[in-house]
Amino acid sequence: MTVTEEQVTYFTPPRPTEFGPDMFPVWIWMDEPSYYGFPTYGEATIKAAQDCGGPTVTGDDRSGAPDATMQERLSAFMGHVLPGSGRPTRSKRCLYTLTPDRDFVVDRLPGHPSITVGLGAAHGFKFAALFGRLLADMAVDGESPYDLSAFRLDRPALTDPSYVANWMV
Repeated sequence: MTVTEEQVTYFTPPRPTEFGPDMFPVWIWMDEPSYYGFPTYGEATIKAAQDCGGPTVTGDDRSGAPDATMQERLSAFMGHVLPGSGRPTRSKRCLYTLTPDRDFVVDRLPGHPSITVGLGAAHGFKFAALFGRLLADMAVDGESPYDLSAFRLDRPALTDPSYVANWMV
C-alpha cells in the first residue's frame, strides 16, 4: 500500500451560476496527470484536484499544509481547460491509501478468519455505505452475497513483488 498526501482546491468563479449542478457536471480528466472536479454546491466555489499528484507520506511525516506548487499546477490546468473557473480560494490536504492496482480490498485477513479488512483505495468515503454493508455481511454471515474475488488480499497486485503499480482508473 502507498499513502499519498493529496490536495483539493476551491476556486471562486466570477459567475458561479455557470458552474452550478444544473449546468456543470462532476468531471474527470483522464490523462497523465488526471484531474477531477465538482460543480458549485452549497457555496459559490468549484472543488477540483489532481488525482494521485501528491507526495508519498506516512501518518507521521505528512504536512497537512497547503502546497503552493500543487495549487499552481492545478490553477494552470483549470485556467486552460475551464476558463472562467476563477482564482483559488483555499486548499486542503487529505490522504489517499492506494493499492498497486487501485482496487478496493474487501476480504478476510488470511490466517485470521475473525478479522475482515476493507480499504477504499482512495475512494472509501464515496463508497462508505456499500463498504459498511459488505463488511457487515462478512462479519455477521461469514460471506457476502456479492462476488468479491477481485478485491481479495491474495490477488497478484498485492502478492507479486514484480507487479508494477498503476493508479490510472
